[in-house]
Amino acid sequence: MEAAKARAERRLQATDRNYDLRRAEIALQKALNRLNVKDR
Repeated sequence: MEAAKARAERRLQATDRNYDLRRAEIALQKALNRLNVKDR
């Protein structure tokens, strides 16, 4: 799950590589949500 968060953060920083910014934001939010649920 930490890996998904790291991938999403890399996508947000790699805007020059034709990554869809909105998709990256959603992926980051999903990863953060999974980490929050895991920590409960």
